[in-house]
Amino acid sequence: MKNYIYSYKNKITGNRYIGKTNNIERRKREHLSNAFNPKSSYYNSMWMKKVREYGIENFNFEVLEECEEDKSDEREIYWISHYNSFLGSGYNSTAGGDSNDRITRILTNEEAKTIRKKLKENKEIQSDISKEFNISQALLSNINIGLKYTSDEYDYPIRKNYKTDEDYKELIDLLINSTLSYKKIAEKLNIGESTIKKINYGILRPDLFDSHPIRKQNHLYIKEFLIYSELSFEKISKLRNVTKRTVNRINNGETHYDKNFSYPLR
Repeated sequence: MKNYIYSYKNKITGNRYIGKTNNIERRKREHLSNAFNPKSSYYNSMWMKKVREYGIENFNFEVLEECEEDKSDEREIYWISHYNSFLGSGYNSTAGGDSNDRITRILTNEEAKTIRKKLKENKEIQSDISKEFNISQALLSNINIGLKYTSDEYDYPIRKNYKTDEDYKELIDLLINSTLSYKKIAEKLNIGESTIKKINYGILRPDLFDSHPIRKQNHLYIKEFLIYSELSFEKISKLRNVTKRTVNRINNGETHYDKNFSYPLR
């Protein structure tokens, strides 16, 4: 199952709240419900207080990353650290990960050494390592990225489960300067084709480029807007400098038909 790491950024102060979910719209509703329900266990959390103080309309929501479920704890920890949104500098009450599952026992030096070695060898999946040593995946993620039980023998993260901003430079270059299809770029960089499309249109990681779409607009990309955005036909027609009728015809497969798509697109 796909999970999403998301951010709410205060338009006034710039402070952030980082979270993870497998259902974005449901999570948005939960935040609003918790903020204004005194019976909620989250009602008095820093994040809920800030929603009431500023109003949800004064926060920009964005998806920072799409990841596999078993990587979501580590990625949440990473982004909270990246934006320094824990304790005072933001609205997160923990450093991330599944705090309800956190096991607080102290590891021996030998256990920590063995865990680091297993992460380095990259032979076992991380959930199996956490079960073997009776620790949470959140603690294991902290070890992997160098927040707990660090050693000068290792560069961090020990096991790289994600792409950094540096890794995306070639993707941005190919979108701007090449005529390779999304599929070809996906094969070349080992990135999902849908992820590339979402990055191109700023649906994922909008911070990677100043304006979107990254690749020059033309008729071929109207399909992507219809599929991956919620923009109206009128908005798309203005962005693409075509008539609304043209957008409607592409949506219905009457022109620019592609056998890889099911019609109507919407």
